[in-house]
Amino acid sequence: MHGFDKERVSDLLLSGEIDLAIGMFPEQGNWLRRRALFRETHVCAYDRRQVPCEPPITLDQYVAYPHLLVSLKGDRYGFVDRLLERQGRKRRVALTTPYFLLVGHLLAQLPLLATVPRSYALHCSTTEGLAICPVPLEVPEFDISLLSRASDERDPAMRELVSLVVAASASCGL
Repeated sequence: MHGFDKERVSDLLLSGEIDLAIGMFPEQGNWLRRRALFRETHVCAYDRRQVPCEPPITLDQYVAYPHLLVSLKGDRYGFVDRLLERQGRKRRVALTTPYFLLVGHLLAQLPLLATVPRSYALHCSTTEGLAICPVPLEVPEFDISLLSRASDERDPAMRELVSLVVAASASCGL
C-alpha cells in the first residue's frame, strides 16, 4: 500500500487492509494496541548551498526563508505556524508535499527550510548533505508508535512480526 490518510488508520487496521501501522497517532480504541517505539523531536533541515546560513539558525533567519511543509492534505498551515503565531511571527510556506521521502531531494534543489522529524533529517544529512539544527522555537517531543489489532496478539506470526519491528527500531538507536 502506498500513501494513505493517517486519520483512517483505525479503519484500515479494523478492515484488515493493513496489519500494522507505524507513526504518530492520536489515541485509539481499546481494540488496538499501541507500543511506543521511540521519542522523536523536530529539527530544521536545509541545504547550505541553497540557504547560506550556518547552523544553528536564528528565529529571524527561520522566518525569513520560505519553507517546505509535509502535508497529506496540501494545507499550508501546521503546528509550527501555531507556535510562531503565539510569538507574533509568521513563516511563508512556499511548497507542500504529501511525501516525506521527497523532502531531502527537494531541499537539495531549492532554497527552502523544512521542519521535520530528527531521525528523517539525519538520514537526509547523509544522503543529500543537508544541514540540520534545532528549530529556533520550543517544539514538543512526540512518540513514534506501532499500532496493531489487539485480537492479533493471539496469532504467533503477528506477535513475531511486532517483536521484529520493535527490535529493529531499538537496534537503530532511535
